Amino acid sequence: MAIRYTQAERAGYVDTFKTSGLSQTAFCKTQNISFKSFNNWVRLDSQVRLKKCSSSSDSGAH
Repeated sequence: MAIRYTQAERAGYVDTFKTSGLSQTAFCKTQNISFKSFNNWVRLDSQVRLKKCSSSSDSGAH
């Protein structure tokens, strides 16, 4: 059975990865997590951050 992670756990792994200096592959091996899942978490995190940045810059334009 697959391990399920909460949104907070996924965000924690992504934040830790960003400061680790490791490649995604190496980070996943050290944390014993699926590369495919982790890669998806990083991609989704980037999309959310871009959306927040564009929303905040749009709201002050008028």
